[in-house]
Amino acid sequence: MSLTQIALWTVVVGLMVVAFALLRLDVPQIPVSLIVLMGFAAGTSMWGHWQAKTINKLNAQRLKASPPSDDQTKEAAGIPRLRTLFEVSSENRNPSIASAQIFFWTLITIVIFVYKSILEGQLWNVPMRLIGLMGVSQATFIARGEVEKSQIKLDLKK
Repeated sequence: MSLTQIALWTVVVGLMVVAFALLRLDVPQIPVSLIVLMGFAAGTSMWGHWQAKTINKLNAQRLKASPPSDDQTKEAAGIPRLRTLFEVSSENRNPSIASAQIFFWTLITIVIFVYKSILEGQLWNVPMRLIGLMGVSQATFIARGEVEKSQIKLDLKK
């Protein structure tokens, strides 16, 4: 989900910058809030990528310790994340509310950003409180991954 978030923001902000640059024949003023927002999205994406690699390594260690049955292997095949809009834990396959929350706040803020930018004729300065809401959902997403890593490590110790 974090990769989806950064991809959406990159495309939307990039297209808005290009649109205003072409309309005015000058690069538009980029608000600091957009730089903060993009930084949060990039940081969450990097941390999520690192978590996924770590979780995959830990799961590989767990599989070596206790090979799965054929049914477990089929169940762990995975669900495409973009089609479901939820990140599903490889272990219990429950939808992640943290992923849904990131998607929800990202989509809402992008819609408002595009609308307000067009209305105001300049890139909209996203309010820090809205960025804070997205930051809270990103922190929840990261924390969920840390909990999963911790659980796998505990399982390996058993």
